[in-house]
Amino acid sequence: MQISLFESSLCLLCSRRLKPSFVFVRRQFYLLGRMKQPSSTALCADTVCEEGSANAGLSSWQWNPATSPGDGVGVGAIHNGESNLGMADGHVESQNKGELEASPMKISWVLDESGKRL
Repeated sequence: MQISLFESSLCLLCSRRLKPSFVFVRRQFYLLGRMKQPSSTALCADTVCEEGSANAGLSSWQWNPATSPGDGVGVGAIHNGESNLGMADGHVESQNKGELEASPMKISWVLDESGKRL
Protein backbone atom coordinates (compact mmCIF):
# COMPACT_ATOMS: atom_id res chain seq x y z
CA MET A 1 0.00 0.00 0.00
CA GLN A 2 1.34 3.42 -0.87
CA ILE A 3 0.57 6.66 0.87
CA SER A 4 0.99 9.70 -1.30
CA LEU A 5 2.58 12.65 0.39
CA PHE A 6 0.34 14.91 -1.63
CA GLU A 7 -2.16 14.06 1.09
CA SER A 8 0.33 14.73 3.87
CA SER A 9 3.58 16.64 3.51
CA LEU A 10 5.01 15.28 6.78
CA CYS A 11 7.33 12.30 6.99
CA LEU A 12 5.44 9.51 8.74
CA LEU A 13 8.60 8.43 10.59
CA CYS A 14 10.11 11.69 11.85
CA SER A 15 7.44 14.37 11.19
CA ARG A 16 9.80 16.46 9.01
CA ARG A 17 8.36 18.36 6.08
CA LEU A 18 9.01 16.64 2.75
CA LYS A 19 8.74 17.61 -0.89
CA PRO A 20 5.30 16.64 -2.21
CA SER A 21 6.84 14.50 -4.97
CA PHE A 22 8.05 11.83 -2.52
CA VAL A 23 6.03 8.65 -2.04
CA PHE A 24 6.21 6.70 1.21
CA VAL A 25 5.84 2.94 0.83
CA ARG A 26 4.62 1.07 3.88
CA ARG A 27 6.97 -1.77 4.80
CA GLN A 28 5.85 -5.37 5.08
CA PHE A 29 7.32 -7.84 7.54
CA TYR A 30 7.24 -11.61 7.69
CA LEU A 31 6.78 -13.47 10.97
CA LEU A 32 9.09 -16.39 10.31
CA GLY A 33 8.19 -18.16 13.56
CA ARG A 34 4.57 -18.40 12.44
CA MET A 35 5.28 -19.84 9.00
CA LYS A 36 4.08 -23.40 8.59
CA GLN A 37 6.60 -24.32 5.87
CA PRO A 38 9.52 -21.85 5.90
CA SER A 39 11.74 -24.21 3.91
CA SER A 40 9.14 -24.19 1.10
CA THR A 41 8.19 -20.50 1.22
CA ALA A 42 10.02 -18.34 -1.30
CA LEU A 43 10.61 -14.77 -0.14
CA CYS A 44 12.60 -13.76 -3.20
CA ALA A 45 13.24 -15.17 -6.65
CA ASP A 46 14.79 -14.38 -10.00
CA THR A 47 12.21 -12.26 -11.77
CA VAL A 48 11.50 -11.18 -15.34
CA CYS A 49 8.99 -8.66 -16.72
CA GLU A 50 6.67 -10.27 -19.26
CA GLU A 51 6.91 -9.74 -23.01
CA GLY A 52 4.85 -6.88 -24.39
CA SER A 53 5.63 -4.64 -21.43
CA ALA A 54 7.97 -1.64 -21.56
CA ASN A 55 10.47 -3.58 -19.41
CA ALA A 56 10.17 -6.96 -21.16
CA GLY A 57 13.05 -9.26 -20.28
CA LEU A 58 14.36 -7.06 -17.48
CA SER A 59 14.37 -7.98 -13.80
CA SER A 60 12.00 -6.43 -11.31
CA TRP A 61 12.87 -5.54 -7.72
CA GLN A 62 9.47 -6.75 -6.56
CA TRP A 63 7.54 -9.96 -7.03
CA ASN A 64 4.34 -11.09 -5.39
CA PRO A 65 3.08 -14.59 -6.18
CA ALA A 66 -0.42 -13.51 -5.13
CA THR A 67 -0.61 -10.86 -7.90
CA SER A 68 1.29 -12.65 -10.69
CA PRO A 69 0.51 -12.43 -13.59
CA GLY A 70 -1.52 -9.29 -13.00
CA ASP A 71 1.52 -7.17 -12.19
CA GLY A 72 3.43 -8.26 -15.32
CA VAL A 73 6.28 -9.89 -13.37
CA GLY A 74 6.95 -13.59 -13.17
CA VAL A 75 9.57 -15.93 -11.83
CA GLY A 76 12.40 -16.04 -14.35
CA ALA A 77 13.79 -19.43 -15.30
CA ILE A 78 17.00 -17.76 -16.44
CA HIS A 79 19.66 -20.21 -15.24
CA ASN A 80 19.53 -23.10 -17.75
CA GLY A 81 15.76 -23.27 -17.34
CA GLU A 82 15.78 -22.86 -13.57
CA SER A 83 15.13 -20.02 -11.15
CA ASN A 84 17.00 -19.32 -7.92
CA LEU A 85 14.72 -18.86 -4.90
CA GLY A 86 15.54 -17.50 -1.45
CA MET A 87 13.49 -19.41 1.10
CA ALA A 88 12.19 -18.14 4.42
CA ASP A 89 14.43 -20.49 6.43
CA GLY A 90 17.51 -18.89 4.81
CA HIS A 91 18.53 -21.45 2.22
CA VAL A 92 18.60 -20.91 -1.53
CA GLU A 93 17.56 -23.46 -4.13
CA SER A 94 17.07 -23.73 -7.87
CA GLN A 95 13.80 -24.99 -9.31
CA ASN A 96 12.55 -25.57 -12.85
CA LYS A 97 9.02 -24.83 -14.07
CA GLY A 98 7.68 -28.25 -13.03
CA GLU A 99 9.14 -27.98 -9.54
CA LEU A 100 7.78 -24.43 -9.13
CA GLU A 101 4.28 -25.57 -10.12
CA ALA A 102 4.45 -28.61 -7.82
CA SER A 103 5.76 -26.61 -4.85
CA PRO A 104 3.43 -25.69 -1.93
CA MET A 105 3.33 -22.12 -3.33
CA LYS A 106 2.18 -23.46 -6.74
CA ILE A 107 4.10 -20.84 -8.75
CA SER A 108 2.75 -21.09 -12.30
CA TRP A 109 3.76 -17.76 -13.87
CA VAL A 110 7.24 -18.75 -15.05
CA LEU A 111 8.97 -16.76 -17.79
CA ASP A 112 12.14 -17.24 -19.83
CA GLU A 113 14.87 -14.58 -20.03
CA SER A 114 13.02 -12.63 -22.75
CA GLY A 115 9.76 -12.52 -20.76
CA LYS A 116 7.94 -15.23 -22.69
CA ARG A 117 5.78 -17.57 -20.65
CA LEU A 118 7.03 -21.15 -20.43
